[in-house]
Amino acid sequence: GVRVLLDTRLLIWAADEPERLSREARELIDDRARTPVFSVASIWELAIKFALPKPLSSPPPDPRKLRRGLLANGYEELGMTG
Repeated sequence: GVRVLLDTRLLIWAADEPERLSREARELIDDRARTPVFSVASIWELAIKFALPKPLSSPPPDPRKLRRGLLANGYEELGMTG
C-alpha cells in the first residue's frame, strides 16, 4: 500500500494539536488507503529534547507515550539502517 511519512512536527501536531494540521495533511493522514509512517529518528529527536534540562518554550511530548500512541493508532514505525 501507499505510505505517507510524517516529520517530527507533523507527528506532534497529529497527536496533540490536530487543528494545526493543514486540511491536505489531515486528509493524507486519515485516508485509509494510506498508512501513516514515522521515523525512529523523530522519536530520537524528541527524546533528546525531552531530556534537556533547560525549559523550552513548548516542551516536547514524552517520546515513549507518543510512540505507543502512534503505534496503537495504526502508524507504522520506520527503522533506520546504515
